[in-house]
Amino acid sequence: MSAQQVDLTRLVRHSIDSIEVRARRSGHTLESHLPLRLEVRADAVKIAQVVDNLLSNAVKYTPRGGTITVSLRRSPQNATEGVDDPQWAELIIRDTGIGMSEQELEGVFENFYRTEHVRKAAIPGTGLGLAISRGFVRAHGGDITVSSRRGAGSTFTVRIPVAGPAAP
Repeated sequence: MSAQQVDLTRLVRHSIDSIEVRARRSGHTLESHLPLRLEVRADAVKIAQVVDNLLSNAVKYTPRGGTITVSLRRSPQNATEGVDDPQWAELIIRDTGIGMSEQELEGVFENFYRTEHVRKAAIPGTGLGLAISRGFVRAHGGDITVSSRRGAGSTFTVRIPVAGPAAP
């Protein structure tokens, strides 16, 4: 991993710009809520792959007319533990897609995992993207989590440590 100072806002904006045409062609609304600047110490290529994968999945698994919302913010790891806690960059990608059941969520970050519903619908994919993404994020000292409900969409949250002082 080749870590350096990275403006995560700029990286996320680039990923959004890259998928925006595809999203609009698919009839999706794409919304974003990004700070002016949020720096992390990261391998920009790996983190870009994570963001691209999550956005691509959101478009793929959200039916026409759905909404994909991308938010980025600085957040304490655990606000109840006090001000000395490390700060985190928190990327949240929420969609109004097909969602997953609680049982399906258990395997979503495993290699080659695809839900039965997705296999039956013949939606293309290998089942590797989320496993690889989680590995990349964990290599940065962070994590990626998901919450979802079948038929009501999914929310993926990526947390990685921030670098330097808080952005204005």
